[in-house]
This record gives sequence, C-alpha cells and structure tokens, in this order.
Amino acid sequence: MRLFTLCFSLCYCLLTQTALALEADKTLKIGGANIEVYFTPGVAEENYKLNRKQVIAWVDQSANAVTKYFKRFPVKTLRLSITDGARNRVNGTAYHGLEPLITINISPTFTEATLADDWVMVHEMVHLAFPPVHRRHQWLLEGLATYVEPIARVRSGLLSEEKAWEWIINGTPQGLPEFGNQGLDNTPTWGQKYWGGAIFFLVADMRIHQQTNNKLGIEHALRAIQKSGGSMQLEHNWEVEKALNIGDKATGTKVLMTLYQEMKDKAVITDLDKIWQDLGVSYNNNEVSYNDNAKLADLRHSLINQ
Repeated sequence: MRLFTLCFSLCYCLLTQTALALEADKTLKIGGANIEVYFTPGVAEENYKLNRKQVIAWVDQSANAVTKYFKRFPVKTLRLSITDGARNRVNGTAYHGLEPLITINISPTFTEATLADDWVMVHEMVHLAFPPVHRRHQWLLEGLATYVEPIARVRSGLLSEEKAWEWIINGTPQGLPEFGNQGLDNTPTWGQKYWGGAIFFLVADMRIHQQTNNKLGIEHALRAIQKSGGSMQLEHNWEVEKALNIGDKATGTKVLMTLYQEMKDKAVITDLDKIWQDLGVSYNNNEVSYNDNAKLADLRHSLINQ
C-alpha cells in the first residue's frame, strides 16, 4: 500500500509538472515570491459557481496571510495548480523541490463562501516554511501547518480568534498518545502526525513566550530556520536537529531541542485541561469564553496576536 501510494503520488506529480510546462494563467508577486497559478482546462469556468478571478483573490489573501506570519513568503517561487476533484471541501498537497509545487483541488459546487471558510490553502502554504525531513519526522511538517494555519489566518483577519481556539481546543485531544505509543518519531498515526505535532508546537510556543517574557514566539524560531535556507525549496532532506538548533538560537532558548528529546521516542501525556485553564480559554456549549484573570492570560493574547 505504501509503495502504491508513493507511485501514485509520483505519477500524479509528474503529470501535473507536465501540465505546468505551459505559461501560468496568473503570476502573483507576494512577499518577495513569484506565485505562478495554473488552472486545469475548464476549472473555475462556465460549469463552476466560482470564476477564476475569485479563485485568484483567494490565493492572494492566503499568500498574504502566510507572508504576514513569516514576514515574507516562505519560498521564492511557487507553482500552484488549481484542479478539479474535490468533494465537500478543498484538498491539496505540497511538494518540495527547487520549484515547489502545491496542488489544490476544488469543485464546481464551491462558492466564494466555501473559499472564505477554507483552511487548506494556508495550511499547504505554511508547509513551505520548513525543510523536507525524513518521513519519520513528518509530524513536524503536519503539526506545524496544523498549529500555525489558524493563527496566521487570525492575524490577517481571515478568521476570528474564537474560531481559532475552537479549532485548537477541539483538535488537540486527537494528538494525545494512545496505548502502544512510542513517541512522535515512532508512531506514524494520523492523530500523532497532525495533532501530536500541533501539541508539540503549542507547548513550544508557550515555553518560548514564558522564557522570553512574551517578547518572542515560535514564529521567530521558524523565521530563522527559513532565513537559514530551511524551506521546501530544497531537493534534499535536512536533519531535524539542524533545524531545531537554528530555531533555538534565534529565541535564545533550548525549547525546541529539549521538547524534541522529551517527545520523540516516548509517550508524553500533555495536560491540555491545565493549559486551557492557565491560558484562560475554554470551549463549552459551542462557545469560546475567556478568563482574563488566568495565570497566562497575557500569554494567550500574545500567542494569537504577537
């Protein structure tokens, strides 16, 4: 099954690369990058509720959200393929290389409201901001995008702070270790890859804020990794320790390497209830509420709005 999946991904990527040999339908210049947008013939045309101008606007605002978070777009050139094939929501994949590629699938039934509510485009663009790593460390890539995406959208005005906390509070329990867990590097389940990784970045972000009196956060570590050449605009993998050490140096802490050593090869049960209590945020009866008298209320505000 793994071999089939790999072969399918490679074939799909090669076919898409061939399609992209033609001139881009639109090139956006955002955050120091050229984002070349390609539409599969017929997509976002007469049989769609969306037109191409609306899709381009969605790409533009997503790229600007990522640029605002990282202070520049993560790669210098991106080829973005907009294709058909989605069902009830957007889906996509990011590929690393000297010319990184993101494929995004949409549907004729999608409307502007569908795109306004979408998180996938920003999620895939956030992937670009970390170097490719060995597959046992894929939780770093997916956890990073899962954690950063809602924050980036809040900071750019695309998502409310309440919706971000709803997403994080409801999602993170899926990343808690279950029986047989052997740490993030050795437990390649969906929950560990996405939400276990997101817990890693949440805890790291909080520790960096605490150790720097809310002056720095995980974004400062990530910007330094990117500035040192750590992005998906690479054909080779980086060692995880290299990236994490660069991030730690940028924040003047040892948070990333220490937390990695804690979580990489053994199950760590993070007390999420205590985190929400200390931050002064809760989600009950379909509503987010805040306690501004909580111990880490200022940190909570800084996490989202740094």
